[in-house]
Amino acid sequence: MTGRPLLGIAVALIGAAVCDAARAAAEPGAADAGWMDSCMADRGVKQFDPVKLREYCSCMYESFADNKPLTPNVLERIYPPANARCIEESGVLR
Repeated sequence: MTGRPLLGIAVALIGAAVCDAARAAAEPGAADAGWMDSCMADRGVKQFDPVKLREYCSCMYESFADNKPLTPNVLERIYPPANARCIEESGVLR
């Protein structure tokens, strides 16, 4: 019986660690924010609705999360299907 309270504490600590790791993975870091800012600036925030433009840039970023060193312009050129999908989903051209 004495091991059960310790087991409960261990499970709670592991659960908390997993939740923190998942939250940290979901939150954009400084590099992510820089990528998003670059994407928005390259597309001219004044030309588009800023909310739709952020959705577009977020879609592109999520499509290529493993290619972070690439710029938004390069990503658009190397994978046009994602570019078209993100334009459609965000409604940036409407």
